[in-house]
Parts: sequence; structure tokens; C-alpha cells
Amino acid sequence: MTRRSTWTTTWQTFSPLSTTNLRRKEDGVAQRCRPLCLRSMEGIMSDGYVLIDGNSIGFAAQTSHKLSAGGSDTTAIFGVIRSVRQFAAQYGATRRLIVLWDGKGWRHTVYPEYKAHRSKPAVTAHEKAQRAARDSYKAQKKDIMRGLSLMGVDQVIAANMEADDLAAILTDRYRKQGKRILLISGDKDWLQLVGNKVAWFDPIRGKIITAGTFNEHTGLVNTRQFVEEKCLIGEPGDLGPGSGVGGIGAKKARDLLERFGSVGGFLNAWMDGSLKDEKLPKAFRDFADETLPGQSIFERNKTLVDLRTSARPSIVGLRVIKGAPDRDAFTEFCGAFAFQSILKDLDGFLEPFENAQKEAA
Repeated sequence: MTRRSTWTTTWQTFSPLSTTNLRRKEDGVAQRCRPLCLRSMEGIMSDGYVLIDGNSIGFAAQTSHKLSAGGSDTTAIFGVIRSVRQFAAQYGATRRLIVLWDGKGWRHTVYPEYKAHRSKPAVTAHEKAQRAARDSYKAQKKDIMRGLSLMGVDQVIAANMEADDLAAILTDRYRKQGKRILLISGDKDWLQLVGNKVAWFDPIRGKIITAGTFNEHTGLVNTRQFVEEKCLIGEPGDLGPGSGVGGIGAKKARDLLERFGSVGGFLNAWMDGSLKDEKLPKAFRDFADETLPGQSIFERNKTLVDLRTSARPSIVGLRVIKGAPDRDAFTEFCGAFAFQSILKDLDGFLEPFENAQKEAA
């Protein structure tokens, strides 16, 4: 869903990769992701899964220092495989990594305007640069997926699901099995999945949010409020400009949720007459008026924003790409793209994946 496209923090180095190699220009592509301090993972890291938003880290990697081989852009390829290697080194000993990819998604059929503005002609210099970066990233995606597979990383994609949907489906499935889940994405939509045994890590800002810190970081009591606030305000990035409930911006949405707890709490109070003598903002009164479009807009947004919506269809075109470490093929892969810093310490780079394979055997 909504993607952040720039890395803004420094990727701190750690063994077994040498600091000399990490100072190379090509390593600047991946030196934007702040690793999570292992101490902060106490109570979080244990037997379970790490679900990684492939496009989130891919789009971000594409905006770093440019690399090329044979005249083709390789920036995102290098950035993604280095990012996933970092995650494997930190978390792979206790959790299984799975990279999730976007399919076309089902929301387009429900709401044709979904992300439609992204296909409009780029006009400004910034828009043209963003479009060019996105197109270049897409051209590298096939090779990114091939490289990850050769490293031994599992990947999942479905024709009618976005990575967000897959994250929700797998999170609910694994949590029922008693597993712990770490979600890695710069996409804040994934925050609605945070809960018991589920944490969200933003590699762009180096921030982790758990059920215990959710209120501290968001100012909201629970994930239901998080979803409802987004539905009231609207999502310009996904649903387009002006997609919110008319007259209710960020401040009024927060005021409504803080006072009534939920949209349902507000509407119930309105219908039972307990608010009849109160002076409410006009935007609140308009929202409560069933003859106006506010409630239908809210419900439409909730269908599109809520990752656990009952409107989500059954999965179509599911592909589960099982990764298997292949040292020889990965060596050839890195050679073809001139990833010399990886080849100089290939043992260190592949160690987390090969260790995970041994543990699984």
C-alpha cells in the first residue's frame, strides 16, 4: 500500500562482513537501513517468522547511490539482497525469513480509483524522477527475486493480493500456531497487524513498535483506532486526494476517537440521543447524518484499508518460491552484476543462510 521511497538513516555495520568492504562506494546502496539492537528484541525474538515487505525495501534501495553493470541499473538488486542479508544475520538464527511481494491486488476491482493517480503523466521534475526510479526498480525485480532464491530466502506472491494482505494472512495463521512474528516494512499500514506476539520494525527509521509501545508511538489506544483514523482522514497515497470523510481532518479524527473510543461509539452516542444537547463540530454532525455521504465513505475506506476486512477474497494465483542456498549459482549471479564486495567475503555473506539451512536439516 503506501510506500516510503527514501532511506534516511545509516546502516551500522557488523561482522562477519569487513568494515573495509562496507566502505566501498557500492555498499552505499545498502547503508541506509538501521539494524535493530538485539537487546531490544528480548521477549520478541524466539521461534517464529520474519515477514519482509519486498517492495518497501526495494523502492527505498533504488533511491540510493546508483550502481550499474553492462549498462543496466543494479542499484535495487544490490540494496535488497544486502538488506535481507542483514535481516538474516540478525534474526535468521531464531526465525524463518519470508519476503512478500505485491500482486495486482483485489482493491482495483472494488474501487477503480485505487492508486489510479500513480499512473497519471508525471509533470514536475520530482514526479519524473520518482517515476523513473520506480520503473527502474520494476525492471530489476525479477533479478532481485532470483538472487534471494539463490541465497535461500523463501518468497510469496499472489496474483490478487498485495504484500500487506499476505502479511495479514500469514500473521494471523502463524500467531494461531503460537509463533512470534516480526514485520519488516517502511509501510505504516502494517502497523495495524501489531499485537500479541507481533512486532513491526521500520528499517528506514530504525524503529520497532510492539503491542506494549503502540500507544507511545501512535498516540492511539489500539489498532482498531489506527484503522478508523486512517479511514476518517483518507489515504491520498492509495485512495487519492480528497478520499477522507468531508470536514474531518487529522485533528478532528483524533478528537473523535479520543472522546468516543471508536466511530461506533460516536454513532451509538448520537443515535441514543445522549449528544442532543451538546455543541458538536459541524463535521461530526454531518458525519452522523445518514443522508450525507460521510458514513458510506468511511465504510468504503475501511473495506480498502483494513487488512483483515471480510471483503478480502480468496487467494488466487499463489506462488510460494522456496529458497535454497546455491553457492555456485549465487557466485555467478554476483559476478554478472559486479558485486565485488560480496564476492570478496562470500563465506561471511552466505553464512546466515547456510547456517539456517543446517538448522532446518
